[in-house]
Amino acid sequence: MTREAGNQTDIIGIDLGTTNSAVAWAPGAALSDAGAAIRGFEVPQLVSAGEVAPCPVLPSFLYLSQPDERTPGSLDLPWNSSPSEVVGTLARDLGARVPGRLVASAKSWLCHAHVDRSAAILPWGATGQRYSPVDACARYLGHLRDAWNHRHPDRPMEDQDVVVTVPASFDEVARELTVRAARAAGLEHITLLEEPQAALYAWIDGQGETWAEQLEVDDIILVVDVGGGTTDLSLVRVGEDSQGKPTLERFAVGRHLMLGGDNMDLALAHVVESRLQSPARLDSARWLALTQRCRDAKEELLARGKTDQVSVQVLGAGSSVIGGSLTAAISRSDVEQVILDGFVPLVEADAHPAPSAPSALTELGLPYEGDPAITRHLAEFLARHGEAGSPIQPTSVLFNGGALKGAGLRRRIVRSLKRWCGGEDTVRVLEGTQLDLAVARGAAYYGLVRRGHGVRIGGGSARAYYVEVASGDSAEILCIAPRGMEEGSRHELREHPFQVRTNRPVAFRVLASTAREGDRAGDLVSAPPESLEALPPIHTVLRFGKATVSREIPVHLRSTLTEVGTLDLHCSAVETEHQWRLEMQVRGTGGGRGAGGGERADREHLPEDCLGRAAAVAAAAFAPERTTPEGLSEEPSPLNLGRLLEEVLDQSRERWSLSTARAIWQEIYENQARRQASEAHEARWLNLVGFCLRPGFGFPLDDWRMGELWKIFHGGTAFPRSDRCRGEWWILWRRIGGGLSAGQQSNLADLLEKDLRAATP
Repeated sequence: MTREAGNQTDIIGIDLGTTNSAVAWAPGAALSDAGAAIRGFEVPQLVSAGEVAPCPVLPSFLYLSQPDERTPGSLDLPWNSSPSEVVGTLARDLGARVPGRLVASAKSWLCHAHVDRSAAILPWGATGQRYSPVDACARYLGHLRDAWNHRHPDRPMEDQDVVVTVPASFDEVARELTVRAARAAGLEHITLLEEPQAALYAWIDGQGETWAEQLEVDDIILVVDVGGGTTDLSLVRVGEDSQGKPTLERFAVGRHLMLGGDNMDLALAHVVESRLQSPARLDSARWLALTQRCRDAKEELLARGKTDQVSVQVLGAGSSVIGGSLTAAISRSDVEQVILDGFVPLVEADAHPAPSAPSALTELGLPYEGDPAITRHLAEFLARHGEAGSPIQPTSVLFNGGALKGAGLRRRIVRSLKRWCGGEDTVRVLEGTQLDLAVARGAAYYGLVRRGHGVRIGGGSARAYYVEVASGDSAEILCIAPRGMEEGSRHELREHPFQVRTNRPVAFRVLASTAREGDRAGDLVSAPPESLEALPPIHTVLRFGKATVSREIPVHLRSTLTEVGTLDLHCSAVETEHQWRLEMQVRGTGGGRGAGGGERADREHLPEDCLGRAAAVAAAAFAPERTTPEGLSEEPSPLNLGRLLEEVLDQSRERWSLSTARAIWQEIYENQARRQASEAHEARWLNLVGFCLRPGFGFPLDDWRMGELWKIFHGGTAFPRSDRCRGEWWILWRRIGGGLSAGQQSNLADLLEKDLRAATP
């Protein structure tokens, strides 16, 4: 939570960027004029071995050094004499030579929905020491904090009000993970701000008192922010209050586009690779090195304008002595052709991105947009927020982001906008400065706005949020947070209670929309799928009463848009005082620990009635009195249960998805009391429980399932003299061993050793 307005703490704006991060600040004492108060902060960092210097930005790179690289004093910082990691300029340069130890684009990974974003997966594809995207972002923020505290020991950053920017298109999980990274860096007093809004705040700050003179009532400002990892689009409407003063309201944001400078670098790398005299494609390490060198070449050719051609060099096969090096030239015209024609082509106003397909630009492991044409995505965005089938027509455009430093890209976008809007004089360019520093300055300005200075951009939440609610044989969506919901506001949705089952896994399907208008909290609506975006589902277990007893209870939801800028969702029991906080999943929907390796496993979802029949078959096989569910070829029993489940599901066990296997696991596990009925019952129970929970991780709430199953460990088998049951017992723990903690695995090893000794003559 941020500090109260009017105190003396400083305001610090942080642009946590994909490629570069920046800091600006405003002193808290004697604030009287927002525009004059904001200052830049040059970040001390290693620029070469043994040399620390202040720089306008901190490159968002983390290099994992090895002991032989840490010669005395070479990596020392004023606040840390023995770091094992390097952040910033030197990290970027070292990583260009040894890319397997370089963490890059960590911010982009925060919104990668198909991996566990809290797992140590970076550097992607590398072995050895790795970091999670959250930890990497925390390292960048930690460096900024330490650098600030070194320069301002009397005003530590953790005691100030900090505004951290995020893409407007970040989903709720990515926003929450950004907050988590900030707190891991010791920054408790933070607020989140959308980057396009920060860019507009920076423009207002730069214009001073004259900003309103450049705009008119009913003007539409388009903010185009193309950074290293994302393209962020926002629309802001100019209005007028009751006193005739201009107002600003952000009323639309674009969908998340993982498309930016990184994609441009990859495209250039493909061009250069084709010119290298190499008999085969580059391996991953040299490819990453080539991509970094193409990034440097792009910036030199477009930004500095001092040369028309740059040589790009990478190591050849083998060592640099034996294999030599590979060199190719890239010119300014090459860069302009690849970037202008590939990323900002001239298109018509009714253009749409090409249908999604595997992108050729996914070498870094990120799910980049299949169509790299920013102008096509822009045309679709304006069409989506238009009326009566006509695209909305902005009257002004503000550019931001390091990827738009090249004037050619900006000119091409302006040319497209003017074609769409009817002529040369239809769209004005709001001239900003220092595109890679504006967001940090705008974040600091927003901190001043929160204290009553400057101009506020209204608009509240850019999205409406919904939860799918089953009703009989159909499903509707319940609006839990409307568009425009202001920070700090809350909605109790008591009018629509629904039933949930306690003490067993349940799922809430959450949806969002940036396009739907007029829905109010508590409305039950139907909406076309194309107007909604599925967010990571909420999987949880609502603990209620005795943990072994499952019952259905009526509940209602409560939504809060926090002061920080994240959505908080709670589930409250109608008849008691019980409340549960609901959290979206940070792991990929496909699961595999760390790298999303189980993604394939959840592509096939079986109908609920099919799973219901399977559950009935499992229950019948363990029931004290034998019954035969309708449609089965024979009466279920422990001996034929596996085959009958395959018959009902029309799938062999090897094809069961994780969701199918976990659903069957639940039904089998709840019959554990019946495993003592006979050796056959226990052997089949152990066999299926282990098979359906393997490998012990990779699906939401597997930690809970492992905890439940571990309860039987010390009790052992019900038939310890049965070779079959003892064999299935050890097969069970072998199958799920990957999900056990280190302590549990140690206990398992001790018991196995004891069992083996007892069996040895």
